[in-house]
Amino acid sequence: MGQILIIVLLASLTYAIIEGPGSGWASAKILFFFGLAVAALITFLAWEPRRDDPLVAACGAIVLILGIITTGRWARRTAARTATLLESVPPSESRIAVPVSPR
Repeated sequence: MGQILIIVLLASLTYAIIEGPGSGWASAKILFFFGLAVAALITFLAWEPRRDDPLVAACGAIVLILGIITTGRWARRTAARTATLLESVPPSESRIAVPVSPR
């Protein structure tokens, strides 16, 4: 059960993060998938401590949550910096070589 909950958590969170900019962060679809991720996380945290052989120990669950939060923040900052960098470089100064065939 723990493995299924982790898969649902990560898949729904990843989908919501990837599709959020295109669909709108407040769209029903994105909010549903964020809600599904939160529900899977809460169910996982309630289910796992009761198991004899938990998938993730209590401290591991805290690390998992912090990792998800940190990764999301890092990805947003990296995307913003990349967009800013790409906008500031004029096409004439880009280092992308495009072969031009003579006609």
